[in-house]
Amino acid sequence: MAMSSDSWVKKSKLGTRVLVAVVLGPVVLGSAYIGRLPFVAVVSIIVLAALVEYYALTRRQGARPFEAVGILTSLGIIWGCYRTDWALVGGSLAVLVGLAALAQVFRGPEGSIEHLATTVFGPAYVSLLFSHLLLVRELPLRVGLPYRNAGLWIVGLILVVWICDTGAFFVGASFGRRKLAPTVSPNKTWEGAIAGFVCGELAALALRPLFFPALGVREALCIGAIVGVLGQASDLTESLLKRDVGVKDSSQLIPGHGGMLDRFDSFFLAAPGFYWFLRIVVFR
Repeated sequence: MAMSSDSWVKKSKLGTRVLVAVVLGPVVLGSAYIGRLPFVAVVSIIVLAALVEYYALTRRQGARPFEAVGILTSLGIIWGCYRTDWALVGGSLAVLVGLAALAQVFRGPEGSIEHLATTVFGPAYVSLLFSHLLLVRELPLRVGLPYRNAGLWIVGLILVVWICDTGAFFVGASFGRRKLAPTVSPNKTWEGAIAGFVCGELAALALRPLFFPALGVREALCIGAIVGVLGQASDLTESLLKRDVGVKDSSQLIPGHGGMLDRFDSFFLAAPGFYWFLRIVVFR
């Protein structure tokens, strides 16, 4: 029996998604485990590509952000997070605001609030939040633990996020009835969100002996909750931006996956939640 064109297209897209995941997955996981400059390089690529996508979305709405200023100051934010240098992070944000405001003065008052707001929000949302993964990776140096420990933490976090997302997707697609946020993401349901939360908790518990051996069961449950709540909230936040513009994907950069914002959206809130949980609760 001949395969229908729709079935062929769906299988082709699925095959592309799997192939890209097989190629990119080891790069991200491997660099996270190694840490230092290799991980800085991977995080920088993800952040800057996602930031370009964000600015492209804002331009579709008529905003005129100062993209070059946002990208340049984001480099300072990334490096400041790698060095755990809060003065550099704060200084980079201050330079971003100052340069953008000065540039807008020469451009004129029309649309100034919109242009400045979109310029500053991008590095704050994309660059600062995602770069918390670098803060996590370098945390052992600040709390007197072996450096490799944080490599395991981040790999474990990534796996918990992926399991949470996968559980939410399949349960929501199969059994979802009650819409979670229909005006933001019509396909997401409460059933899927609850399944994602449960999968996150179970994944954190199952992976604890391998990736979080120094943490207890309660800490693992907290990690699962952080992913299950903040990871899914982060996904909705990115959907909010795309819904405002009226696009399905932030870009077509990654075949079968959309853009960097689409692929790593769950980490923009989950990564800061994970870092501050470790910093304030576990290693206070």
